[in-house]
Amino acid sequence: MFYREGNTFAVRNNIIIVTEDNKQEEMKKVFLSVIATVTMMTAAAQTKTVRPIEVEMHVGATRPIGNLDGSDSKTGPHIGLEMRYNFKKSPFDAGLIVDMTSAVHSRSFEDVGRMDQSNRTVLLSLAGDYNFGQGNTVNPFAGIGLGVGFHNAVTDVYDDTNDNKTTFALSPRVGVELWRHLRVTLAANISCKYYNNVALTIGYVIGGGLKN
Repeated sequence: MFYREGNTFAVRNNIIIVTEDNKQEEMKKVFLSVIATVTMMTAAAQTKTVRPIEVEMHVGATRPIGNLDGSDSKTGPHIGLEMRYNFKKSPFDAGLIVDMTSAVHSRSFEDVGRMDQSNRTVLLSLAGDYNFGQGNTVNPFAGIGLGVGFHNAVTDVYDDTNDNKTTFALSPRVGVELWRHLRVTLAANISCKYYNNVALTIGYVIGGGLKN
């Protein structure tokens, strides 16, 4: 037989106390333990020293963000080159990116059939990343690029909205570096309506790696 007084449970003479405060304290301890573990793991990963300069060549595929009126989205090409500087004993890097990316729109016309218009953007950006496992075999990262985009409508042009326009460009990204040389990146390239896209790329890194 047991009875309850507020948040306190009792079994005859043996009192079992279960209060909301105790629950919150236990949850807080677990949360702080997880944070401490992640912090120590991240700190340990950051102690590895990598070579300061690296160059990445990458290629991939894109899909438009938003369509031209009456058009469908199609997969387009992406190619680029990036030079990065890895800050000593730090999870941060910074660099310069030159990308040529595309947003392909497709539409059918009665007189000419289907046309695939490629809205091409050349991006010049300054970028920075935070590396969660700098120097490790598996290194997740997140970053952003800021720069300028030069836009041109090419291939089967049926809508020249924003053609030959130059705008500010924003490119947030996440990805993972494997074996210190292979990078898989997912980025959103935001610069101009009908030219914005999402790009999935794979790149090979020359340089970088652990410093002897």
